[in-house]
Amino acid sequence: MPVELAGFAHALCRTDEFLGVDPAELDAVLAEATEPLNMRMVSEGPEAPLVSSGAPFTHAIFVQEGVVIPWQHPHSELRYPFFIGSYEILTQASRWMATYSAVKDSVVVEVPVSALNLVIARLPRVKENMLRLVLLRVARYYWTSLSSTGRPGSRVAAALVSRLAIRQEDVGSDKEIRVSQTELMRLTVLSRTAVVRGLRELEDAGVITSDGDEQRRYFSGRILIPDMDRLKDFAFADVRKVIADRVRSSA
Repeated sequence: MPVELAGFAHALCRTDEFLGVDPAELDAVLAEATEPLNMRMVSEGPEAPLVSSGAPFTHAIFVQEGVVIPWQHPHSELRYPFFIGSYEILTQASRWMATYSAVKDSVVVEVPVSALNLVIARLPRVKENMLRLVLLRVARYYWTSLSSTGRPGSRVAAALVSRLAIRQEDVGSDKEIRVSQTELMRLTVLSRTAVVRGLRELEDAGVITSDGDEQRRYFSGRILIPDMDRLKDFAFADVRKVIADRVRSSA
């Protein structure tokens, strides 16, 4: 169904992509768009994806209610309000890069590419926000790729860096992060026992400190990182060995 523009700009400005944009200015630009915005209900489940990789990219998606996840490992939940399509807009893509499905019944608004191009031309802040967010997500996925291979300590270290990278806090010292064992299991694709072993490796090496007892019967999720360079060094431990072995074998 067509979307009433009144009030929609305020909802859109709650997303990171439109942070700092004046809702009244955004509303005025959207009102000039020739193609209407369309709202629709999306049922939960993978049977009918919200969008599919390779499908024509004719509109971006604003998740107004509900939860959507991209088809990838590790999984991430995109809870409302959330905007999907920044990468495709910035690269002027003709097709969607990824596939997304709702994990609970959701309400989404389809925002035509032509309308977004008009917004970006009139409100440069939007493009700046999109570029910053895409670069942060690339940084996070770089570290996430390291969190799925190697020893538990190395994988847990990379997972922690990935969480900080999205906040631009993956450099410096005296960082704090709150993360559950379940989230670390998801990011590292490890069992609970292996995650505990990884955390213990990092603590024994003095790379992190955390609340809880030595047996991990209790873990608050609060982790302190004295030095990000040491955490990254631990995350690189396994891939560094692979590179060294490759160099030796090619010498």
